[in-house]
Amino acid sequence: MSSHTTHHCAFIQPQLLQHISTSHSAPSKARRAAIRTLTVTNEIHHARLSSSSTSPSISFTPHVPARDIYDCRNKRGLPGLLVRTESSSGPTTQDDTVNYVYNSFGIFLRFLSSVLGRRSIDNDNLRLIGCLHYDKHLDNAFWNGQEIIFGDGDGVYFAGFPKSLDVVVHELMHGVTDHTAGLLYEGQSGALSESISDVFACVVAQWWRGQGVEEADWVVGRGVFVWPKGKKGAGTNASAGETGMMALRSLKAPGTAYDDPVFGRDAQPSHMRGFVYTEEDNGGVHCNSGIPSHAFYLCALGFGGRSWERAAVVWYRALLDPRVEPNCSFERFACVTVDIAEVVFGVEAGEMVRRAWVAVGVEVGIVSWTVEGDARF
Repeated sequence: MSSHTTHHCAFIQPQLLQHISTSHSAPSKARRAAIRTLTVTNEIHHARLSSSSTSPSISFTPHVPARDIYDCRNKRGLPGLLVRTESSSGPTTQDDTVNYVYNSFGIFLRFLSSVLGRRSIDNDNLRLIGCLHYDKHLDNAFWNGQEIIFGDGDGVYFAGFPKSLDVVVHELMHGVTDHTAGLLYEGQSGALSESISDVFACVVAQWWRGQGVEEADWVVGRGVFVWPKGKKGAGTNASAGETGMMALRSLKAPGTAYDDPVFGRDAQPSHMRGFVYTEEDNGGVHCNSGIPSHAFYLCALGFGGRSWERAAVVWYRALLDPRVEPNCSFERFACVTVDIAEVVFGVEAGEMVRRAWVAVGVEVGIVSWTVEGDARF
């Protein structure tokens, strides 16, 4: 592709932050942080829209993927102070978060190269940039089309965004989506974009840990929550630890990740009958992503073994397929994945993928076209 579409994409869904901002049970520090995060999120979104007509001013090193980590020092200027780069022989800072992000970038690059045969997010060794300690008490992480921006969290409910491999991979996958299908960040196409990021956050974590589909937890966002000392969470997953939450989202069981008076309840549907029609969050992109995410989980479970060997290959090739256009619907994406699975892995594989989509309420008709190959780069 000669050009690509970029969108501002945040990890934490706005509904959760809105719950905190209005909760009488939340400390004032947490409410203020949630309100500030919602405001900053909106500002970054509009700043990205206003600059979308120009190409990102990112430098890249031919043939060698590179990583640059910056420290924003709790200010809002980007990219901040360069604190670690690919040319350094080792850690040049005592800041653990810098080294975590640097290493997570490396894990992602290795996955792209060894599993998918891709050279960085643009397939042309684009330099990966991480900007840490952005603003004060920011409860989120973002992909803005040029770099990943990490907040430190409010210290009351959120922390650890840079130390979560899930968060890092989720945001970097938005970059891959921008450089391939260019899915519009609204409605079903936006939900697909969010789902694809969650899917590969799980897949990369499983690949790195050597986990099979049966033993994996199939959640994203584990570890980004904190909880006041001495208080157990009131959510449905109170046995999962101090947070009382298993994670932020679940591919195995959408809608069960959390249930708490402060955070609200996980509203992700796992079936089209629960599809949420709303104007908020660009048409509910974080919420409705649960449907295609659950389809992927069922697909991976059906294939068995390791998710990155077949299921992830099908989803990735769908991103490369020109039939997946920017305004792609769930049904179109499903049809393409069924077709690819059949062509690459056989008729039975295609039927298994079709059943996974039907199980979440997405009907897949007869696919009458053929795969045109990996046309996007």
